[in-house]
Amino acid sequence: MLNPEFQWLDPDPEQLERLAALSPLSSGCVEWRAILKNTALDILNPIVNRVATQIASPGIHPSREIITALRNAARESGVDTPEPQWYGWPHALLEGFFSRISKPGITLLGVLDGEGIWAGCLGGVSRGGLDWLATFNLLWMDEPELASRQSINDLPEMCRAASSRFNRPAGGLLIYHDEFLAWRDRGWSMDLLRHFVHQQTALEYWPGSLNIS
Repeated sequence: MLNPEFQWLDPDPEQLERLAALSPLSSGCVEWRAILKNTALDILNPIVNRVATQIASPGIHPSREIITALRNAARESGVDTPEPQWYGWPHALLEGFFSRISKPGITLLGVLDGEGIWAGCLGGVSRGGLDWLATFNLLWMDEPELASRQSINDLPEMCRAASSRFNRPAGGLLIYHDEFLAWRDRGWSMDLLRHFVHQQTALEYWPGSLNIS
């Protein structure tokens, strides 16, 4: 799901952490702890040793590398593991969405409260995976006036700024917090999303060149 050239483009994690907390898999760490706690030591010890050997090389090992090593070692030992996720979100959900983008593009997701974008991200997508991930702070650093334009109706202008910054078509979704939770709890029903768009509590903007269908 992460392309080989993947990189983070800004250091501020706050919006991403809030977005991760909205995921249907936000309890994933709890699931891992329960699995490891209930695994017999004669099975758990080889898993831990295998992971320790794999990440013993010098350097920084990001959490996704450690989780991948743990997942692989557990499966080799016959231990069921939680659904794969990235930053709190199911791989299957993300990959299903990314696969709908046929050419390199940018997707924006913003969850709004009464003051503006409360949580969100923008990502460069190609070949069914992510090239980079950033938050809206990156756009605001480039064009500070955008920081004061965080309403539903400002989505096309945000997409224009992202497209200009990265020379790719950009599209996305802005949606209010309570509507986002309702949409999640209804299994991402497109009928419900269209209802929110009609109510003007959500807005989608997808240029034709992104070929979202």
